[in-house]
Amino acid sequence: MIGRILGDKHANTSGLTRVDVPAPFIQAPNCQIDPKTWKGPWVSLTDPSEIEKHVCNINTKQYNQAQHTPFGSGYLVQQIGMTLESPAAEEILRGTFVPDPEVTLLPETERILKYLSAPPVTGRQSFSTLITPEDFKFNYNIVKERTSSSVSGRHVGHYKAATKDDVLSTMHSLMMSLPYIVGFSPTQWRKVVDVMLEKEPGNPKIHHLHIIALIESDYNQSQRILLARGITHRMEDTNLIPDMQYGSRPGRLCISPVLNKQQTHDIIRQTKQTAAIIENDAVGCYL
Repeated sequence: MIGRILGDKHANTSGLTRVDVPAPFIQAPNCQIDPKTWKGPWVSLTDPSEIEKHVCNINTKQYNQAQHTPFGSGYLVQQIGMTLESPAAEEILRGTFVPDPEVTLLPETERILKYLSAPPVTGRQSFSTLITPEDFKFNYNIVKERTSSSVSGRHVGHYKAATKDDVLSTMHSLMMSLPYIVGFSPTQWRKVVDVMLEKEPGNPKIHHLHIIALIESDYNQSQRILLARGITHRMEDTNLIPDMQYGSRPGRLCISPVLNKQQTHDIIRQTKQTAAIIENDAVGCYL
């Protein structure tokens, strides 16, 4: 209660109740106006159905930013397929894929294809997709019970309670493993809820909203166990992560490159040296 009283009086703690959109959006929600560069009048929306409509439109554009890239549409997508099960996908990995000579690929795209066809430095190694009861217990014991998740409505507390019983832990860990072992997508894993939050308290402009995607809790934790932790540890062990990468690495922070750059600038200025500095801070945060 003290924190709430002393907190930002403009902060919206009851959910999104207002969205500001460029005035032309009222007549044409799908118009090509970019809210980031819009200099004209804005209109405030408070009707939930109107807010939903405009948020869905802007999110659709946000999620499809890569649609017109070489691997998002066009020749390569037709060859590879959306599920990566086509013969061309296997040919790329084997290094035998030959693009249609009538199709012009960007040099950058050709380098990506060449990189994908290169054999792993340490050779091909199997990767276990089995989630053990111990993995299940360890993961959910460190997840906060108030964590928002599960489109189905199954609360995180359900899984935390299951960690106290070996039979339930075994059952849940097996159900989380089967989709990866057999190769199928459970219906409840295909659903996601986008929660919109204000990046800046008191600024509800539609391009200043932050998307939080809530997926089923067991799906989220299975990705954490197998992908975020398992693959990352494998890459660390085989030295496949560049030394300049800081984001999502143990013992490093994604904000460290910015701090390092600032300190480097200070040293250069004080010692009156000349040096070339990488201007893109994001390169060191996440590749």
